[in-house]
Amino acid sequence: MRRYIGEKVKNNMAGFASARVERLIRDAGAQRVSADAKNRLNEVLTEYGQKVAKYAVEIARHSGRKTVKESDIKLAATKGLFENNFPSKIFS
Repeated sequence: MRRYIGEKVKNNMAGFASARVERLIRDAGAQRVSADAKNRLNEVLTEYGQKVAKYAVEIARHSGRKTVKESDIKLAATKGLFENNFPSKIFS
């Protein structure tokens, strides 16, 4: 459930399904996955996804559009990785 408060969005739910996050870790080669590992990766992916989405919205608005397109997401994901402050808090 999301609650919109001004420009900020508060999430009351985790970002991704726990089973899907576990599958990502297992596909990377893990035989066993702890609940804490699944939860932490879920937090990291959710935070990163929110930052990419926010940057994509800025790109769309700058282009004079209300609709976020696939190209906005691609640009936000690739451009954001190379900016100094973009993923700074994700990996701490």
